[in-house]
Amino acid sequence: MLHRDTINSTQDFTQTAIINKGVYVQPGRKPTAGQRKLYLLIQGQTAINVKRAKAELLRVLEEVTMEVGFDKSMIAGKYSVA
Repeated sequence: MLHRDTINSTQDFTQTAIINKGVYVQPGRKPTAGQRKLYLLIQGQTAINVKRAKAELLRVLEEVTMEVGFDKSMIAGKYSVA
């Protein structure tokens, strides 16, 4: 999902814990019963810290996407940010 360095620096900056959870599911497939697709769990002492961590991770994802170039034909699955 993201490099460990990015997650570590975001945790330090926002005073949160960011944990990879779930299992990898190939694009176009559905997870088996009892499984959940990969996601990041963000925990913090305040809602503001959690929101800051989420905003920072989204900023990094958008920045990297722009660096490598983005084409809608590259989309293989549906991703959402909650």
